[in-house]
Amino acid sequence: MDHELLPLAALVDRGIERRVAIELADWGLATRNRSHRVRFDDDTFGVTLRFDPNSRFEPLLVALEEELETRVDFDTIDTVAKAEAADGGHFGIAARVVPALDRSVSSYVRRNLDVLSEQSRRIVLANRRGQSFEDSFEQRVADAGVEFVRSVLTLKAFDETAHVNADYRDWDYPALCEAVPDALESLFDGHTTNTPPTGLPDYFVYGEQGDVEAFLSGLGDDEETVSLSHAGAFVEVKHTTSKDGRVHINGNQRNFIPKLTDAGADVFFYEGTPDGTDLRRSWLTPRE
Repeated sequence: MDHELLPLAALVDRGIERRVAIELADWGLATRNRSHRVRFDDDTFGVTLRFDPNSRFEPLLVALEEELETRVDFDTIDTVAKAEAADGGHFGIAARVVPALDRSVSSYVRRNLDVLSEQSRRIVLANRRGQSFEDSFEQRVADAGVEFVRSVLTLKAFDETAHVNADYRDWDYPALCEAVPDALESLFDGHTTNTPPTGLPDYFVYGEQGDVEAFLSGLGDDEETVSLSHAGAFVEVKHTTSKDGRVHINGNQRNFIPKLTDAGADVFFYEGTPDGTDLRRSWLTPRE
């Protein structure tokens, strides 16, 4: 092999910031599995980091905040949009090793909300609560012993080669195919998981039909009995802090969800409000 192997600390001599080299070395040493490898070649200034895609670089990004403060004028950044516009170029060579460094400014403001305006802080906090509500939904699905996928994967139900060409050990592919209404094939025609139809709900929950019905029936505070036409259902998860409990449904969802229901799919909204949780079957109708 024509690769030159060096201690990570020696990357300083190659133009990598010292803090990056040290933190990256510490991060690598703390890793216990062999999926993290470092190799060096000329195409990326001598450095290519190969890593498990599920790994996170948050500790490294946090460690670099002190340097970032000397490189960015945060007095001019009071919104996430401005932070995203200011991303990139602050850790030029190091970002070749850790691409997330190109998003360091927006990552910084999300961890240090005092930089943002009051309105921007409210938006970020609302997004966090929404993500937390989705996480709690996923945990409830797991506890109920039924399956779920991001709903875009329901397109795989009509892909005859999907179960052969991909690794789906984490979900029951045959059961998914049985749970998706056949009538959706024409609706999904021409779409892929990379270019899904806009307006798809967040999740598709499936399994034994009685188990899925029991799970959905227990989601809302009222625990109304749910009956399904198939062994699966689409669920859009919404969270709101609005006092009236009203959730926002975007135009794409208002256009597409009625098409799902017309094709025989069961679609529900699982809503988190200041007063609790609610599960509602979709009431949306096609727009004129």
